[in-house]
Amino acid sequence: MDKVEEKLVRIDERLLNIEQELRIFRTDLDILRTKVENIEGYRLEIDHALERIAVIEKHLGIRSKLAA
Repeated sequence: MDKVEEKLVRIDERLLNIEQELRIFRTDLDILRTKVENIEGYRLEIDHALERIAVIEKHLGIRSKLAA
């Protein structure tokens, strides 16, 4: 193998490593996105529950000590 071929092989190996790392990053980001979406879903459920509690408190004439 001559020097040019050796350099090309090294470049190819480095590119393969970069591709593998990018796949790992993509997988990690997909997992993170799923977790964040789940957190956002919980946030919406909590907000909805707080709204319902506020309506019940208003109906019962109770003032919430925790202002939103």
